[in-house]
Amino acid sequence: MNEQDFTVLSEMMRSSLNNQDTATNYLGHLRRFRAWCAEQDESLETVDVVHVKQYFHEMKSYYSNTSSLKQLRASLRLAYRQMGELTKTDRIAYEYDPERNPVEQLSIDLGEADSLKAQSTKQDLQYLKPAEVQRMVEDRSVRDELVIRLMFQTGMRVSEVINVRLEDIDRDERSIRIRGKGAKNRIVAYQPSLDVLLERWVNVHREAEFHAADSAYLFPTRNSERISALTVRDVVLRAAEDAGLQEVYDTSVDGHELRLITPHTLRHSFAMAALDRGMNLKLLSSALGHADVSVTADTYLHVSNKEIIEGYQRFGPTIVGGRN
Repeated sequence: MNEQDFTVLSEMMRSSLNNQDTATNYLGHLRRFRAWCAEQDESLETVDVVHVKQYFHEMKSYYSNTSSLKQLRASLRLAYRQMGELTKTDRIAYEYDPERNPVEQLSIDLGEADSLKAQSTKQDLQYLKPAEVQRMVEDRSVRDELVIRLMFQTGMRVSEVINVRLEDIDRDERSIRIRGKGAKNRIVAYQPSLDVLLERWVNVHREAEFHAADSAYLFPTRNSERISALTVRDVVLRAAEDAGLQEVYDTSVDGHELRLITPHTLRHSFAMAALDRGMNLKLLSSALGHADVSVTADTYLHVSNKEIIEGYQRFGPTIVGGRN
């Protein structure tokens, strides 16, 4: 979100709160959260419930009482709701999806000392195996299959997928340049199995889209020069539903069903598959575009007590002999 849009949002929040002290506190929470998002190389628009839970965990050690955490949650919840209202009137460029509000999806008990660190929602732990992704792409259109496979094979964020330009793709090297904020570009790579599908889309099916001739983007549509984030979300949700993988795991406070498989699931699945196949954490962090390797570790390394014990038993040093 650019500074102009953030100012519009801030003014709307301030005007909606009768108490000016409360308004000042709410805006302070929002500014700190926005700064934290930037440190993760994310933004208010791209973070999801996993990021929000991580932020609340960090704030748990910062705030001394539960009431401050409750105010933090209330301020962010209001911010995202008002981002939606501003979008409906075209006052900001944020694409709002009621199901996408990461604060509405947050389900935690702020009063329990270890809840933010120990509690994991079903969505957090969900990831797909290659065979399940294969089920998702069966009988999809060329575009939809390419979107899903790209996200699974590269770990790209939705915001990155919709902004890929044709000139960013090096088909000889099988790599894609991701245009980050502040000239923080990075390279992701895809597997040879994507060659034919990518060629079919670029050379045949893409040209059938109305805006293809005037668009520099990989995924133009009949209505716009590039696909929207909401369309990508719908593609993934429908594919998971048709594959029999989708599940409604909760309902937000405003009545919207929260689904298990989302675009972030594909990014998470890429990370878990890469770790399982031996990619080191530093390389994975770079591939995902994280600002710091600690973000990658906190998000994707889930080590249970059982795994720790098994690790000691398998790899721990031993001394032969000893007293009977």
